[in-house]
Amino acid sequence: SRAEKRQAVVFFMDIAQFTSRCERYPPEEIVRQINNMFEKITEIITDHDGDIDKFIGDACMAFWFDDKAEGNSKKALTAILTIKRAILELNANDPILKSDPIRVRIGLNVGDVILCDIGASKARVDLTMIGDAVNIAARLESACATYFIDNLVSENVVASYCEEFVVRKIDKVLLHGKDQALNIYEVMSHSTMISEDEKQLIDLFSKGFDAYELGDFPRALEHFSRSKTLEQSFYFEQNPSDVYIERCQKLISNPPTDWSGVWKMKSK
Repeated sequence: SRAEKRQAVVFFMDIAQFTSRCERYPPEEIVRQINNMFEKITEIITDHDGDIDKFIGDACMAFWFDDKAEGNSKKALTAILTIKRAILELNANDPILKSDPIRVRIGLNVGDVILCDIGASKARVDLTMIGDAVNIAARLESACATYFIDNLVSENVVASYCEEFVVRKIDKVLLHGKDQALNIYEVMSHSTMISEDEKQLIDLFSKGFDAYELGDFPRALEHFSRSKTLEQSFYFEQNPSDVYIERCQKLISNPPTDWSGVWKMKSK
């Protein structure tokens, strides 16, 4: 059986609030919605030189392999932005999704993985990836729900591409089961396509985050209250500025004794 160490960019995606969506529609309608979406997603990932590892219900796992990992990070980030646009289009052009849009969550990470055959020799064996880098991508995908955004990307992915993409630092987190904090980002657009509102949003949000990290919660609250008015959340009822407004209010009324600015994720 096969087992080899490779470097990969790992992509996880699922549909937000999928269980309640399943309760609202008959099975064939749900299958139609998922398949339409995955057809588009698959096309985008393969167009950007990625490979689909597997579909698990409403989730999709994909990867970019090769030794030029930096080039792969760029392709994966471009794929995310293309997926964002495709989902907006899909929702706008479908009579059902127009009033009940699909919302997705995407996690992206790069690192060493083990490419291997997993399964039982008598039943079924799948070639797949396991390892820390895979777990982090999966956790970033589920952490999107905490911040009401559609993607979270690790610092390793954006490191070389901050000039080419518009990203904002969302948090510095300690993921469940980890002992090293990780900076996590939202990829918003290509640098050539940034709007004035986005520039201002990132500026105010970053000032808010800097003050928050330093433990100056009243000043952070001021900045986040202003950035909130510029948030452009597609279909999410709240946004990252809301998350920090609530956090700052709690931290002002219960000042922490040992503030490091690192947020501990309690769940996977």
